[in-house]
Amino acid sequence: MSGQFENNWAARCPKPNSGIVDPGTEFKGEFRDTLVQIEITPFPTTAKNPQANSVYERLHQSAAEVICATICEDQPKHRGRASQTADSALATAECATQTALHSTQGLSPGALVFNRDVLLDIQVIADWEALQQKRQHVIKRNLGAANRKRATHHDCSVGDKVLKLVHKPNKL
Repeated sequence: MSGQFENNWAARCPKPNSGIVDPGTEFKGEFRDTLVQIEITPFPTTAKNPQANSVYERLHQSAAEVICATICEDQPKHRGRASQTADSALATAECATQTALHSTQGLSPGALVFNRDVLLDIQVIADWEALQQKRQHVIKRNLGAANRKRATHHDCSVGDKVLKLVHKPNKL
């Protein structure tokens, strides 16, 4: 990101008072200390709460994609370059996350949080009631589509054994 963009971004987007963090070990210690040092109150989510972690998970996925693309293009030869690559990937992922339009709401998360467009210096006024109704409509439509795809199985009885598949993707 260019310095001009970063300066405009910082001027339009104030520092948050608090932040939701994953209770995992990676968010304890140095990360938590950094939040407290810059006067951001950390609020850990409950365990196994993918809804609260979805933004972070998407940010991690975006950062991983940028890192993989960067490393395939030009592998860092020393630790300083690797650190610079990671910092650049995180900045790119953050910008992508804040500027991406939400498919249901039609607005970016940054615009909703700060009432300002992330890239253009214009005010955004969100109709929260209309956004909630639209979101609920999409949820009902998606649930109906998923339920129509379900097959009924009459050959199972109470007490039968079933196979449960657990998907654990590797982020990188």
